[in-house]
Amino acid sequence: SGAALAYADNAENAFNATEDVRLMRNLLGNSANELSVYTVAGDMATSVNRINDARQIPLGLFAAEGDVTTLTFTGVDTLLDPTLYDAQNDTETPITEGMELTVNGQSHGRYFIRSRGAGEGTTGITDATADGNGDVSVYSVERGRVVVSSGAGLRSVDIYSVGGSLLKREDAAAGQTALTIDDVDSGVAVVRVATAEGTATRKIVVK
Repeated sequence: SGAALAYADNAENAFNATEDVRLMRNLLGNSANELSVYTVAGDMATSVNRINDARQIPLGLFAAEGDVTTLTFTGVDTLLDPTLYDAQNDTETPITEGMELTVNGQSHGRYFIRSRGAGEGTTGITDATADGNGDVSVYSVERGRVVVSSGAGLRSVDIYSVGGSLLKREDAAAGQTALTIDDVDSGVAVVRVATAEGTATRKIVVK
């Protein structure tokens, strides 16, 4: 399994079916054991993701429980100063060509690729400076779990039902750029994200 990520000046950060490829799963009816790596475009897990100026891109993995998977990073020079952010340990590691990451089982909402834009020799944004609205990602790939990410520091996340009832509220710690919220009711939800650079509202389907 593989996932491609690239900057382009005519791309969107949100999912766009004309430029991104949605991650396809369960084609053989064995989704529990199907290995799939993905990045997120807006609210969609993708195998091909073209972005405009997002500075923090979620990286996830579907795998069977107990599986040990090694992810290898290639084509790193197409990104400007890329790093791998581990939200669980609050660490950031420079991504180098051929770098490997070992993941036990599934991983959703822990790892994020950070970059300042397109690297040398590529076309596109050369120094990403997204605002607080366009750089927010909100997605759900696990039952009852919502993951929120932003290139700017998060302040708070409010999750509402489509009828306007507040389902969950989480305040972020200072400097926090990723937040995982559990025990959210399945179905359509409206998520309001406040960051250090603005406020964004996203409508998603909670698994």
